[in-house]
Amino acid sequence: MTIRELPPAEWPRLSDSPLGALVAAQPAGAVLPIVTEDAGGAIVGTIGLVPLLHAEGLWIDPAHRGKGAAFRSFLRAMQMARARYGVQGVVISTRLERTATRLGARPLPPTFYWPLDR
Repeated sequence: MTIRELPPAEWPRLSDSPLGALVAAQPAGAVLPIVTEDAGGAIVGTIGLVPLLHAEGLWIDPAHRGKGAAFRSFLRAMQMARARYGVQGVVISTRLERTATRLGARPLPPTFYWPLDR
């Protein structure tokens, strides 16, 4: 088995995999497609590594909750990050599901954290 990054010239080989749709829907370079190939060069596995921004530590003083100004400032900051890093969205963990969905966030289940220090 060989594992390697699939160069753009070979991305059409991904068309029958779920990764093919993801690569096609993102700007060039937004997904790092990795493939596993057998001895004959057939793709037997794929994974796409996607750089993303993950927002942490969202907190608003209780005296300012529900007024919108503080949260709107965070939305502006996320738009600035979009322009700076070229990402299409921000992943955020929150217990405020109702508020998040009301503001346009969508659930992303299942989400897992995979530490790479093992």
